[in-house]
Amino acid sequence: MYNELKNFIENNTIGEILNNGNKLLLLISYYRRVFGEKCSFCKKDHITYFNRLKNEGINIMYQIENGLFMLKGILTFTGGEMYSNSNITDEIAIKILKKNKVYINKFSKFPENWEELITEPTTTEFIEAGNTSKGNILYYVKNEKGKIKKVLLNTAIENNYTAVSVDELEK
Repeated sequence: MYNELKNFIENNTIGEILNNGNKLLLLISYYRRVFGEKCSFCKKDHITYFNRLKNEGINIMYQIENGLFMLKGILTFTGGEMYSNSNITDEIAIKILKKNKVYINKFSKFPENWEELITEPTTTEFIEAGNTSKGNILYYVKNEKGKIKKVLLNTAIENNYTAVSVDELEK
């Protein structure tokens, strides 16, 4: 339906639609399917339907057909950020879920492997942090409390410290 709607909006003006009964019924049908709202037979409303389908509806249909994530409604954050199916992307959904997994209940559609998508890849390679005065190599590690330290490799292994990613070092 995404391609059908996109072609309909791109290949017709509101004037052409208002002057053709079949096209007008098609406009109303698309509007009902995309937004799930009742439609009136008022000319002023038809112009609004056309503009809303053009500005939001095409994106919503694309997300429905091709996106991994769909919201149940509108998701609002205290900082003023607002997301709906007209502006949510898979990348934004993943970013939101990385902040807090609890937001998964705000999505009506999501992939089975969504938790894998939000998990940061871990590295097993230690990054060199310099040398000791005796010339031994120090490595960046993270202790059990999450604090980043510089230690010898054998100390990191003995204490079960984890490797630190480049992104963590840049913070």
